[in-house]
Amino acid sequence: MEANLFHRANLKDVQNSEEITKVIEYMTRTGPLTPQEHRRLPKNTLPLLMESKRLRIVDGILVREIHWLGEKLHQVVLPVEKRLQAMELAHDKSEHQGQERTTETLCKRCYWVGMTRDVLEYCVSCQRCQFTKAPAVKAHQPLQHLRARFPLEIVAMDFTQLERAADGREHVLVLTDVFTKWTVAVPVSDQTTKTVVKVVIHKWIYRYGAPHQLHSDQGRWFEAAVVQDL
Repeated sequence: MEANLFHRANLKDVQNSEEITKVIEYMTRTGPLTPQEHRRLPKNTLPLLMESKRLRIVDGILVREIHWLGEKLHQVVLPVEKRLQAMELAHDKSEHQGQERTTETLCKRCYWVGMTRDVLEYCVSCQRCQFTKAPAVKAHQPLQHLRARFPLEIVAMDFTQLERAADGREHVLVLTDVFTKWTVAVPVSDQTTKTVVKVVIHKWIYRYGAPHQLHSDQGRWFEAAVVQDL
């Protein structure tokens, strides 16, 4: 992905935002945040701090360290105001490749919380793609009517659909922490409660903890069935 956005000389300017600055300050301090400091953090900083074990500061740049096909990669952490530009470069400037390849292209260079969801919505809303091929993806709509007061108070569950993969999977279960907007998207083979329970346990509870409440637009019967099987 050719772009001045990721040129080493420009990275400090790219990360010149309160969101990134606060995380760097947190990582370079000697003690934990006080409750008062924690409450003063920008809201979009909280989900990023959940990834603190993978975050590194390299030459003054905040990166997320991952292993990709046996190779260690440093993803540049992008603030909110640079994400649209990154998606334009990875999608519009790359022959309008699909959601999966657009996400893969971005993952090799950068990171932000909720990237999978944002790329999904960006590709669905691309006018050129809508004119040149039938819609392959149903966009996941944020649950604007829900309100949470703290992380893990409410985790929303929703299904979206992609083109059928080689292994037959075409459904994606999207789990979102309503307070932090932290999102996990997991490809699945069906929309049964058994599948949902397995994903919630292994992809959410084991990693982040059990939510106080699960919410689904599929109705209270679906929520109750999932909770009963947990």
